[in-house]
Amino acid sequence: MDRGGCEGNAICLIEAAPEVSHHVLVLGGPGTMSEEFAKAVVSIRHDEVLGRGARRLVGSVARAMEETKAEGVIVWHGMVALPEILHALRDFHGSILVHGGNPAHSMRRSVDLRHWLREQWLGRRASATYVCCSRHVADSFESSFYLRRFRRIVIPNGTHLRTPVAIDAPADRSDGGFVVGMTARLDRIKDHATLLRSFALVLADVPNARLELAGEGELRGELEDLAGELGILGRVRFLGTVPDVAAVLRRWDLFVYATTDREGFGNALIEAMMSGLPCLATDTGPIREVVGRLAVDPLVPPGDATFLAGRIVSLLRDGEARARLAAAGRQRAEETFSQEAFAKAYLNELQSDREVRS
Repeated sequence: MDRGGCEGNAICLIEAAPEVSHHVLVLGGPGTMSEEFAKAVVSIRHDEVLGRGARRLVGSVARAMEETKAEGVIVWHGMVALPEILHALRDFHGSILVHGGNPAHSMRRSVDLRHWLREQWLGRRASATYVCCSRHVADSFESSFYLRRFRRIVIPNGTHLRTPVAIDAPADRSDGGFVVGMTARLDRIKDHATLLRSFALVLADVPNARLELAGEGELRGELEDLAGELGILGRVRFLGTVPDVAAVLRRWDLFVYATTDREGFGNALIEAMMSGLPCLATDTGPIREVVGRLAVDPLVPPGDATFLAGRIVSLLRDGEARARLAAAGRQRAEETFSQEAFAKAYLNELQSDREVRS
């Protein structure tokens, strides 16, 4: 229940499908999004069973199925305990979907083998369809001994922003006090380090600019140290977990999504695109799927701080270019990544899978 991409996808679907009775089982304790989920669902239960043995976890899932009389199941972030979850659902006759958010090469080989061995030890499991958020993720499963045996389909994520934020391209600030921002968990899947190095170069041309990083994670201390080494700590704000993303996006002039090929999709990027912010992003497989063929190219080479800095400076100096980039991104997001389209695709898959099973 921490605030993250997977949790955002789940609440995105729930809120867009009020005609469905949603019951949520959390295999852990309450978190920052528990209250938000509680307001949107029929029931929510937190069972702190992760890491406490397969028997307790299997029992928790089995109890939830009996109590809710569910007709379909969506497993969010299923790799945490997927063998146990599917074993618990072995006698369930409804549809089972598993959300796939990260490519297989972001998983260690030892974890891959351990999942397969746990499945063999547990015995019979339910059949499930992996719903991958991008073709990049779906194709990567071929390299996984455990994951490649699942049926896979692709449904792009939708944005959790209820309505686009009304942002017009900010007027050029005479003092150069532009704000560049990025929303993402501070972990090794992303590439905040390249963004920090590029921003040190940006400040040589736009000395009053600021960088804001929204999100929390294991690398915060390391990234703060890097900002200090680069001499830019006074121009960088680490915002931590942000409960109201839209409010933060409103004060930014440019969004930069620096990431790696371990990225599965980039929910924060589509939120920024939907908001009407001009966006730059790292040129990796899933990000190319997100941006499509925009009239204005938003992509920058991976790990190239100098190139990224040049694009940032160029856009900060050109309000019209920012406006064109923002308009192209918003149109793409509205046409492809709406909350309603995302929920409809999942519910259609649940229904079609149920019909096949019956």
